[in-house]
Amino acid sequence: MADNKFEKKASDALDHVDKVYDDQVKHLDKVANFEDWKDKETVKHVKDELEYDGALSAGHLVHIEHVIAHQADRVEDALERLNRRVADEASNDSVERAERHVENVTESAIRRVEKVLEHEGKHLERDFKAAVRHIKHGAEKVGKRDDAFDKALDDSAQRVADAIDHALSILSED
Repeated sequence: MADNKFEKKASDALDHVDKVYDDQVKHLDKVANFEDWKDKETVKHVKDELEYDGALSAGHLVHIEHVIAHQADRVEDALERLNRRVADEASNDSVERAERHVENVTESAIRRVEKVLEHEGKHLERDFKAAVRHIKHGAEKVGKRDDAFDKALDDSAQRVADAIDHALSILSED
């Protein structure tokens, strides 16, 4: 009996992106250190912008989860079909066709999730970089911006981009 390894692989890839993204959002908050900012109106504005960027990002992650769940169902259906054929002691040709079908559906599901992760990953990167820009602009307004501050924020954005690339590599491995 075959099992659904696709769902675990795809979920692991998404979990990695989600964890890194959440960690970097916390890092942004720590680096920004809003408590030290004197202008409370600027702090409120930046936090509102970050909340908006976070809501957009959450939508992208939900879409990826939805696609993974749908593709996992397709793979699961193909596996059930194969398992029924084996249990019913169907002909070798029938079992071989069902095995090829499982392989084809799994490859198709991986391609689909890779495509969606790549597409939505670009949006996640864009939204994270927008959050970084909002913090930089607010920090400049209150006089807290310097090169080390910018570098810390840019490094966080790069970590998010690297996490998305790593997730794509997880899906690509056999």
